[in-house]
Amino acid sequence: MNYVRFMAHYLLLPTAFICIGSMAKQADFAIARYKAFTGSLCLLAVYFMYHDVSLFLQNTFYPSCFADTLRYTTHIAEHTACGPDAEIGIGQRILPIPAVTMSFAMLILGVSLWIKLGWKWLFVGTVAALPLFAVPQTNTGGIVGNAGEPIISAAILLTAAWLSGWRGGPGNKAAETS
Repeated sequence: MNYVRFMAHYLLLPTAFICIGSMAKQADFAIARYKAFTGSLCLLAVYFMYHDVSLFLQNTFYPSCFADTLRYTTHIAEHTACGPDAEIGIGQRILPIPAVTMSFAMLILGVSLWIKLGWKWLFVGTVAALPLFAVPQTNTGGIVGNAGEPIISAAILLTAAWLSGWRGGPGNKAAETS
């Protein structure tokens, strides 16, 4: 199951960059009118997918434990060692560069939506998730950081729905003029 979780994360998280381009276009941001903007976000998504899947295929997964829960990871830290014979430090730590990049891109889009259209919820959801992502896994095993994912996902979903016309979003204006 851990392999499925890793692969799903590596393939689905980068699609958020495509969502950013789509939401910017729906919000009628001038930059989103250029195909180069959308194309660059699509290329970034494909690059991160390729990068992460390559890392996935090159790495070995090791058993790690936290709070009597066994899972597999690419690196065994002292706080996740399953027993005294675990090889602490073995494996490769994978930096969450795609997730950090996506989070900052969501902040930029969130601020822009708030300024231009008065919709603050993408910004608020992203800001609420970021501190959770930053909590060290030493004492929490990653559950706190994982709690940030549904928050930012909900903010993205609500924003996309609003931009499409839900609850008086700008998508309603297109329906009103026709």
